Amino acid sequence: MSVKLSTLYMWSFDSKFSAADPMEVTLTAPYARKGLLGKRGYKFTMTPGYDTIYMDYNSGGTRLDLLNSFTGDFDLMLVMSDRWFSTYNLNVHDDKSLMPAAANQDMSAIKITAKKAETFLLDESKKQALITYIDYVDNLAVGSQEAYTKIDVGVAYSAPIQRYKNTNWNSSLTAYLMNYSNYLGNGARHDTDLSLSLGLSKIYTERWTWTNSVAYTNNQSNQSSYAYDKYSITTSVTFNWDDAPKD
Repeated sequence: MSVKLSTLYMWSFDSKFSAADPMEVTLTAPYARKGLLGKRGYKFTMTPGYDTIYMDYNSGGTRLDLLNSFTGDFDLMLVMSDRWFSTYNLNVHDDKSLMPAAANQDMSAIKITAKKAETFLLDESKKQALITYIDYVDNLAVGSQEAYTKIDVGVAYSAPIQRYKNTNWNSSLTAYLMNYSNYLGNGARHDTDLSLSLGLSKIYTERWTWTNSVAYTNNQSNQSSYAYDKYSITTSVTFNWDDAPKD
């Protein structure tokens, strides 16, 4: 077992969107076990954790504690063959919302996610990968207007760029169906979302990775205010504490 601490900080150049920029702090304690299940190798990982999100949701200029969550993640990976891996995942969130809201809009919830993924390594060097997945989410919110169910499907591909050392490109196509039974008192809300992304990542050292992506999203909804097209460009820098030199 180990203990991991991670922080995510987002900052928008456009002040109109800065109220939606989160700062997230996550503490986890993963435990992993490997062995044989029948004739197949397996790896089981159990990860309890705690997560808190700060956001300037009232545009007051200060990021406030918005959401605190106890989390449990259970992941089983089966080795189907040398280049095929099946993964089964169950994730449970116990979310406590601190945002002031009416009782029927309270975002505190027990959120349960069940996911099935398949990973195929497409070449002998095992550097090209194709991943497919499907998951189901049930957000059992305290506020009836915040409760929803969601079905996600997706496919992603990644491969190295041979000309540039430690550089990979990736693309993905994802879709989801989301249903609210009583959204904001306006009856049922049904969303259909389709997203396409293209990304590039560069590993500079064992600690530092630079990632860039462009994406297009189309969201259709029976609530007209939630129908939109979105184009985004994202860049991030990741520092990996696990690879820091040991004394």
